[in-house]
Amino acid sequence: MTIWLIVLRALTMGWMPPEIDEFRDEYNRPLPERKGKPARRSAPGPCRPGMALIEGGSFASRPIAAFCLDTHEVTVGEFHAYVQRLESDDGGKLQRRVGQVSASEALGKEHCTWSRRERAPQRPMNCVAVDEAAEFCESHGKRLPKDLEWKWAARGGTAAYKYPGSNHKPTAEWLNMPQAADDRYLELRDVGSYAPTPSGLHDMAGNVWEWVACTTADPRCSARGGGFATFAEEELRAAFAGRQYAREARSAEVGFRCAATPDAEGQGR
Repeated sequence: MTIWLIVLRALTMGWMPPEIDEFRDEYNRPLPERKGKPARRSAPGPCRPGMALIEGGSFASRPIAAFCLDTHEVTVGEFHAYVQRLESDDGGKLQRRVGQVSASEALGKEHCTWSRRERAPQRPMNCVAVDEAAEFCESHGKRLPKDLEWKWAARGGTAAYKYPGSNHKPTAEWLNMPQAADDRYLELRDVGSYAPTPSGLHDMAGNVWEWVACTTADPRCSARGGGFATFAEEELRAAFAGRQYAREARSAEVGFRCAATPDAEGQGR
């Protein structure tokens, strides 16, 4: 009864429940503006973007300092951009040289990625001489990796992998190589098409052989890692001595990646 009396009294006194809008200011007022905290940035690493830090160590009684190495082989798109940035005379001379191969080149000019630089810019740059590769790296504040550095990175440092990043026998499923001697599909793949090594490096075996640093006095220079036409298992091993090429040689099987000295202050560029 008490409830009904209260209701009856409210109606006789003309009381009506307030509109919901009367409560809006009190209960639905916007919260005070909060000043957002700036996003936390991860500390810059010692290597530039697109490079992995390879910790140093000792191999065959030879000390190896830490260094940075490109995670991918240099692409034809990157090389094309570099050529375009050169002065017109230098760029024109370089364009006339790259994309050409020696008469003795087994695969021929048709496999040079320079002719497909606009259609397939992520393919590795090949058909480039070792000095041209070194000049590209130097223009980006880098260098070609030393032979011992390349080998150290491929074997995973102290992990001492038999093949780059693995002890398992290589197959065409995890690197760009033919299945067998009579199964050469002879086709390059975009960089990074296969899983990286534990160090974060792609295509250290297969795709294209990679130039390593060569002194100006050397008439022949080495390339490591095997390529898309390599079916010999021993040539894909981290310990393989590499193939020897004339200094001026340009091969459809050979490309490169760059190395750099880590930034001591951790400011990767």
